[in-house]
Amino acid sequence: AADWAARNQIHDAWPAWNANKGRFPYHILIDPAKRSRCPQMWSTCWKTSRTAQGLYSAYRVTGNPAHLAAANLAMEYVATLQVFEPGHEDFNGAFREDSPQGPHIASRDGMEAVQGFIAGYQATKNPRFLRRAIEGTDFLLRMIRIGHWPFGIAWPLEGRYKAQDCFFFYAGALIFAQMYALTGERKYLTRGAIPFADKIIADHIRADGAFGTSAPTEDSHHVNRKGGLAGVFVNDDGIGVALLAVYAV
Repeated sequence: AADWAARNQIHDAWPAWNANKGRFPYHILIDPAKRSRCPQMWSTCWKTSRTAQGLYSAYRVTGNPAHLAAANLAMEYVATLQVFEPGHEDFNGAFREDSPQGPHIASRDGMEAVQGFIAGYQATKNPRFLRRAIEGTDFLLRMIRIGHWPFGIAWPLEGRYKAQDCFFFYAGALIFAQMYALTGERKYLTRGAIPFADKIIADHIRADGAFGTSAPTEDSHHVNRKGGLAGVFVNDDGIGVALLAVYAV
């Protein structure tokens, strides 16, 4: 899988520069007829970051320099998504979801970008990666402090937020726990990891022990809708591993 990602990653070379370099195919349409009708989709913020995390893990197991190079190039693309807009400093450290020119950020996607930089720092000890991760994590703490959390999507240049509270936002406990372990900054533990983990335990662990909700209210690929497992999360989106990480610190 790591070889496939490295082989199919976008690259550029003189004179054909490509601002997509570092991205991966989002999906592959094998059927030529379908492929001819659909544009090739490239990985967005969270998909690029998640693939980089896998490549860093592969590198640490295999030592294959191609895996490391692909992961680093992926995170260079993700770095172009990070917001540092003069006059909108509250959003410093957030990540645009779809492309560097995209108008919006997404809470959960940005967490994956932070994890990508954390994984990059652990694999390379490049302090630039750690600084990027700190900026992304501090953005979340800042949103909590000024009362904009939780939100699903926000538009930095418009100062507009879509208020939303979803269980998977609290997978952010994972990055808070990791950042506390890396930096020793207690704010990541006391203002992030612990409150987020407490929220998961209070609201999203059912009486039968499953992650889920007793009353599913929306049609979602995260939640089983029918039968005896109705309300159980079929995609916990990281809250399980987040609880383990918080326990570890």
